[in-house]
Amino acid sequence: MESQPIDQQLREAAEDLSTIPRSQNGFQAHLCTNESAFVLLCFINEAQDLKKPLYVAYLDLKNGHRSTLWTKLC
Repeated sequence: MESQPIDQQLREAAEDLSTIPRSQNGFQAHLCTNESAFVLLCFINEAQDLKKPLYVAYLDLKNGHRSTLWTKLC
């Protein structure tokens, strides 16, 4: 597919410039969103142990990076 070389170049440039925050696991090489789920589980367990409320917000940004990519390129 033609977009793969462009995607790879953008990812390499972003990594070289450190523009993607470490918290964006889905966009980091060799990381996935499973790390975030594990961290959330740890926070849930901690809140339960301390008997304190835990407030969590989930944003579903599915395919957001693709549309952003093409908007920036056009």
